[in-house]
Amino acid sequence: MSMQLGSAQRGMSFRLVAAGLAVLALSFSSGVKAQISFINMFRSGAYTQTNNGNSLSLTGFFFTTTLFSINPGDFTTATVTYPGPGSPAAMPLSSPTTFDLSSPFFADQAAMDLAYPMGTYLYNADGPAGPDSTSFDYSADHYPQSLPFLD
Repeated sequence: MSMQLGSAQRGMSFRLVAAGLAVLALSFSSGVKAQISFINMFRSGAYTQTNNGNSLSLTGFFFTTTLFSINPGDFTTATVTYPGPGSPAAMPLSSPTTFDLSSPFFADQAAMDLAYPMGTYLYNADGPAGPDSTSFDYSADHYPQSLPFLD
Protein backbone atom coordinates (compact mmCIF):
# COMPACT_ATOMS: atom_id res chain seq x y z
CA MET A 1 0.00 0.00 0.00
CA SER A 2 1.44 3.32 -1.00
CA MET A 3 0.87 6.40 1.10
CA GLN A 4 1.26 9.88 -0.28
CA LEU A 5 1.64 12.98 1.85
CA GLY A 6 0.33 16.35 0.89
CA SER A 7 2.71 19.31 0.75
CA ALA A 8 1.55 20.56 4.17
CA GLN A 9 2.23 17.13 5.70
CA ARG A 10 5.65 16.89 4.02
CA GLY A 11 6.56 20.34 5.36
CA MET A 12 5.45 19.34 8.87
CA SER A 13 7.44 16.08 8.69
CA PHE A 14 10.54 17.93 7.53
CA ARG A 15 10.22 20.45 10.40
CA LEU A 16 9.81 17.64 12.95
CA VAL A 17 12.87 15.80 11.62
CA ALA A 18 14.91 19.04 11.60
CA ALA A 19 13.79 19.89 15.16
CA GLY A 20 14.65 16.37 16.32
CA LEU A 21 18.12 16.58 14.79
CA ALA A 22 18.69 19.99 16.40
CA VAL A 23 17.73 18.65 19.83
CA LEU A 24 19.99 15.63 19.32
CA ALA A 25 22.92 17.85 18.29
CA LEU A 26 22.42 20.11 21.31
CA SER A 27 22.29 17.18 23.68
CA PHE A 28 25.62 15.88 22.38
CA SER A 29 27.35 19.27 22.30
CA SER A 30 26.24 20.30 25.79
CA GLY A 31 27.84 17.18 27.27
CA VAL A 32 31.22 17.79 25.69
CA LYS A 33 33.56 19.59 28.07
CA ALA A 34 37.04 19.26 29.37
CA GLN A 35 37.44 16.90 32.31
CA ILE A 36 40.12 16.15 34.84
CA SER A 37 40.80 12.42 34.72
CA PHE A 38 42.58 12.21 38.08
CA ILE A 39 45.20 13.85 40.27
CA ASN A 40 47.98 12.47 42.38
CA MET A 41 50.20 13.89 45.08
CA PHE A 42 53.13 12.43 46.89
CA ARG A 43 55.93 13.51 49.15
CA SER A 44 59.06 11.54 49.59
CA GLY A 45 62.48 11.39 51.17
CA ALA A 46 65.35 10.59 48.82
CA TYR A 47 68.49 8.88 50.04
CA THR A 48 71.69 7.70 48.37
CA GLN A 49 73.38 4.51 49.49
CA THR A 50 77.10 5.37 49.68
CA ASN A 51 78.50 1.95 50.62
CA ASN A 52 77.46 -1.63 51.40
CA GLY A 53 75.00 -2.02 54.26
CA ASN A 54 73.22 0.75 56.11
CA SER A 55 75.19 3.67 54.68
CA LEU A 56 72.46 6.02 53.56
CA SER A 57 73.01 9.70 52.93
CA LEU A 58 69.98 12.04 52.80
CA THR A 59 69.55 13.77 49.45
CA GLY A 60 66.43 15.64 50.61
CA PHE A 61 62.65 15.61 50.80
CA PHE A 62 60.40 16.65 47.90
CA PHE A 63 56.75 17.20 47.01
CA THR A 64 55.13 16.38 43.64
CA THR A 65 51.56 16.67 42.38
CA THR A 66 50.14 15.95 38.92
CA LEU A 67 46.82 16.71 37.20
CA PHE A 68 45.80 14.43 34.32
CA SER A 69 43.19 15.47 31.74
CA ILE A 70 41.10 13.06 29.67
CA ASN A 71 41.81 14.55 26.23
CA PRO A 72 44.99 16.15 24.87
CA GLY A 73 44.68 19.92 24.57
CA ASP A 74 41.53 20.26 26.71
CA PHE A 75 43.40 22.45 29.18
CA THR A 76 46.10 25.08 28.66
CA THR A 77 46.51 26.14 32.31
CA ALA A 78 46.27 24.45 35.68
CA THR A 79 46.78 25.64 39.26
CA VAL A 80 46.70 24.12 42.71
CA THR A 81 45.59 26.07 45.79
CA TYR A 82 46.65 24.71 49.19
CA PRO A 83 47.24 25.92 52.75
CA GLY A 84 51.00 26.51 52.28
CA PRO A 85 52.88 29.78 51.78
CA GLY A 86 53.48 29.28 48.03
CA SER A 87 49.79 28.96 47.20
CA PRO A 88 48.30 29.17 44.65
CA ALA A 89 50.89 27.61 42.38
CA ALA A 90 50.90 27.20 38.61
CA MET A 91 51.24 23.67 37.30
CA PRO A 92 53.21 23.73 34.03
CA LEU A 93 52.07 21.54 31.14
CA SER A 94 54.47 18.58 30.84
CA SER A 95 52.61 16.58 28.15
CA PRO A 96 49.35 17.11 26.22
CA THR A 97 47.36 15.59 29.12
CA THR A 98 49.58 16.25 32.15
CA PHE A 99 50.33 19.23 34.39
CA ASP A 100 53.00 18.90 37.11
CA LEU A 101 54.23 20.77 40.15
CA SER A 102 57.40 19.55 41.85
CA SER A 103 59.35 21.18 44.64
CA PRO A 104 63.10 21.40 44.95
CA PHE A 105 64.69 19.24 47.66
CA PHE A 106 64.08 20.33 51.24
CA ALA A 107 66.72 19.74 53.92
CA ASP A 108 64.28 17.74 56.06
CA GLN A 109 60.71 16.49 56.27
CA ALA A 110 59.64 19.29 58.63
CA ALA A 111 60.58 21.96 56.06
CA MET A 112 58.66 20.15 53.32
CA ASP A 113 55.62 19.69 55.59
CA LEU A 114 55.68 23.42 56.41
CA ALA A 115 55.72 24.34 52.70
CA TYR A 116 53.04 21.76 51.76
CA PRO A 117 50.94 21.24 54.90
CA MET A 118 47.90 19.10 55.52
CA GLY A 119 44.58 20.56 54.41
CA THR A 120 42.47 20.92 51.27
CA TYR A 121 44.23 20.93 47.89
CA LEU A 122 42.05 22.49 45.15
CA TYR A 123 42.96 21.91 41.49
CA ASN A 124 41.66 24.19 38.71
CA ALA A 125 42.24 23.67 35.00
CA ASP A 126 41.05 25.79 32.07
CA GLY A 127 41.33 25.68 28.31
CA PRO A 128 39.50 25.75 24.99
CA ALA A 129 37.06 23.00 26.05
CA GLY A 130 36.16 24.78 29.30
CA PRO A 131 37.11 24.71 32.97
CA ASP A 132 37.08 21.88 35.50
CA SER A 133 38.13 21.56 39.13
CA THR A 134 38.54 18.95 41.83
CA SER A 135 39.93 18.78 45.35
CA PHE A 136 40.96 16.43 48.10
CA ASP A 137 41.73 16.70 51.80
CA TYR A 138 45.27 15.75 52.73
CA SER A 139 44.87 14.64 56.33
CA ALA A 140 47.45 11.92 57.01
CA ASP A 141 50.82 10.73 55.80
CA HIS A 142 52.70 7.47 56.06
CA TYR A 143 56.48 7.63 56.06
CA PRO A 144 58.50 4.45 56.54
CA GLN A 145 59.73 3.69 60.05
CA SER A 146 62.99 2.30 58.71
CA LEU A 147 64.97 2.90 55.54
CA PRO A 148 65.70 0.01 53.18
CA PHE A 149 69.23 -0.61 51.96
CA LEU A 150 71.21 -3.20 50.01
CA ASP A 151 73.97 -5.30 51.55
